[in-house]
Amino acid sequence: MNRDFSIQIQLADAALRPLCVANVSIDAVLYLKGKMRYRFDAGRTNAQGCLAVTFDDIERLRLKNQEYSLMDYNTRLDECNDQISFVVPTLKELEQRRAAIQKWFPEAASESEKYRDSNNEKVHCKALDVDASRVYGELVFWMCDSCE
Repeated sequence: MNRDFSIQIQLADAALRPLCVANVSIDAVLYLKGKMRYRFDAGRTNAQGCLAVTFDDIERLRLKNQEYSLMDYNTRLDECNDQISFVVPTLKELEQRRAAIQKWFPEAASESEKYRDSNNEKVHCKALDVDASRVYGELVFWMCDSCE
């Protein structure tokens, strides 16, 4: 993954009109030798349905996770493939995360509440695959199959 990577994702309908849906949780999936290596909660969309993500944002998440699970997060991001997939987790996946955080990290239980008010049920999108070697600050429209 390129250290200069940065992207701004805009949720959009089939006609590529912006969807202004806030609080949609988006994951970034990174690969190593073609196999999934990491899946991070990249953040949530703002009121305009946008999310900005950089290499440094993802690296901060990796380092934070490495604090409690060194061997699971020992691959540097620049060792990962250039392909990154962005996905919208289902409500069931978000609820499982919330329950896991509350069980295993009770001191961080307040962080799990961000999943409770998620609007992920309002949008249905296929994975957005991005070549991180070529994307530097671009605005990418992510077409959603449906929006409720």
